[in-house]
Amino acid sequence: MLRLPLIAAVGLSAAAATLSSARDNAPVAGTFAPVTDIEWSYTIRADGDQGDTHLQFERDGMNTTMGADNLPEATAALARVSSAAAGEPVSFDLMREAGAIACTGRVTGHGRADGTCRFDPDQGFVEALAARGLVPEDVEDLLGLAFVDARLASVEELSSAGFVVADVGELMAVAALEVSAAYAVELRNAGLQPADLDELVSAKAVGVEPGWIAEMAEAGYPGLDLDKAIELRALEVTPDYARRMARVMRAMEGVE
Repeated sequence: MLRLPLIAAVGLSAAAATLSSARDNAPVAGTFAPVTDIEWSYTIRADGDQGDTHLQFERDGMNTTMGADNLPEATAALARVSSAAAGEPVSFDLMREAGAIACTGRVTGHGRADGTCRFDPDQGFVEALAARGLVPEDVEDLLGLAFVDARLASVEELSSAGFVVADVGELMAVAALEVSAAYAVELRNAGLQPADLDELVSAKAVGVEPGWIAEMAEAGYPGLDLDKAIELRALEVTPDYARRMARVMRAMEGVE
């Protein structure tokens, strides 16, 4: 099983495989106990006139950091931290398909707060994953799915578009990067043909977008295939840089 940021290649499932047969052979879903030892901390770091917010969760070597603006459920509670006095209580809940994360704590200083969280897994979600051949190995997997807000609809939509999510690690990557069937359609409309989920995730991870493809074509690089687009985007090649390089290459050809 994969864990971010590693992404494994996956093959398309055979067309003859049906949903009913998949369910007949589905792995058995496990039962996961609540997790009560998650620690969280919140910090507002001044950066000029902007406040850069960081919300960090830690447990048994797991470390997840995100901007508080990515968690609308926690926005109101954390917004008070900047003006609250030390010792004032802070609480927020993150409701996910994978389960509920309930956090409590206190303000520890100007723009800072910390506390603990409890994660209650959703057994219905676990069973729905198992019915699709996706079984979390442990509660850490399930907690990871909760933090990235993984959803069953993503599995269905990608499958309908021809991209099979083969394991929990791939679902985690899909959710974390917000890979969707709509993104696959955008790439195809731009002339790119992702062959499998690995290519689709890789393209999203480095930021291959239709607008960039169009600008690269105008810069003298039309007809890029997906592998080359991923390579160039990973190297942070911009359309402006591509134009300048094209001029250099044309000048060198003229010298010869």
